[in-house]
Amino acid sequence: MNSTWYSRLLQQYSTPEYRVFFSVMAIIIAVLSLWTNVLMPVIVALTLAYLLEKPVQWLVRWRMHRSIAVTLMLSIMILALVLAVLALLPVIMQQGQTLVSESPQILSRARHYLQGLPETIPGVISEQQIQSFMVKIESSMLAMADAMIATSWSGVTGLARILVFLVLVPMMVLFMLNDKQQLLDQIIALLPAERRILRQWWQELNGQIMGYLRGKLLELFLVGAATYVLFVFFDLQYALLLGVLVGCSVLIPYVGIFVVTVPVVLVAFSQFGATAATGYFLLAYCIIQAIDAYILVPLLFAEVVDLHPLYIIIAVLFFGGVLGFWGVFFAIPLASMVKATYHALQAHNEAATEVT
Repeated sequence: MNSTWYSRLLQQYSTPEYRVFFSVMAIIIAVLSLWTNVLMPVIVALTLAYLLEKPVQWLVRWRMHRSIAVTLMLSIMILALVLAVLALLPVIMQQGQTLVSESPQILSRARHYLQGLPETIPGVISEQQIQSFMVKIESSMLAMADAMIATSWSGVTGLARILVFLVLVPMMVLFMLNDKQQLLDQIIALLPAERRILRQWWQELNGQIMGYLRGKLLELFLVGAATYVLFVFFDLQYALLLGVLVGCSVLIPYVGIFVVTVPVVLVAFSQFGATAATGYFLLAYCIIQAIDAYILVPLLFAEVVDLHPLYIIIAVLFFGGVLGFWGVFFAIPLASMVKATYHALQAHNEAATEVT
């Protein structure tokens, strides 16, 4: 019985199309598992090329030569990044250093106010829970401080990586956009003629990733800008740093916002204390997060990433455990790849069943 089932399964998935498809999947998994850090400049360049491809296509439709359109869009992107770095990076670094240096005082003041909660709401929060929570927060803050110090003293290695990104990434984006068709033809030439499953898989995945990247970029900007305006309105310390962190937190689904909310709450308690201002601030902050979760995300991703929240959480846990930070960062695209794989195999099996 088992041998018959195994033979039937082996026969079903041993056709040339399946061999091509599974070979490509094996290569992708090997690259992501073994060389993610090494190939990160390539992944970043590919992501930027994805984001710029649509504007380039618009300019080409307006009868602009593709090479000129690519150069124009790449120049605009580089200029915008340079201006953003020059305007924001010094302030962010200064606020980050100040936050790290003042973290013991912030934690002390936050501990003072939090220790009063068991008396304010008895039976809900105990002193042991407050102590355990503060120990975890202090260890996390110390780890973050150590990481920032290690990064600042990384020396030649860190400088070399920055130079690689600043020089090689724009060059690769230029080549990917300018020679797009040539590069695609070279990749397609390496594949056998029987690649119907792979073609269907790529068509679905390409549309999902394209929409996901654009939607995430827009969500990052809107959430970051809204929280920054809120922090400035309440005159919160480290407003720019925390606003940037909240905006970037949307890149890591579910997990990011919980991690970033901790320093936001600590800074608010340290600055305002257990007052009505803290309550109003946290209420407004929660409203922004609710608008993002229940209005903005469905509008941006309802038709692009059709994944149940449970599957997204599982993807974050699984790919984060396998690939580390970058697995968490790319959890939704990787989950979309798994989904596209399932749909491609399902469609091919149904077509084969109808033929027989």
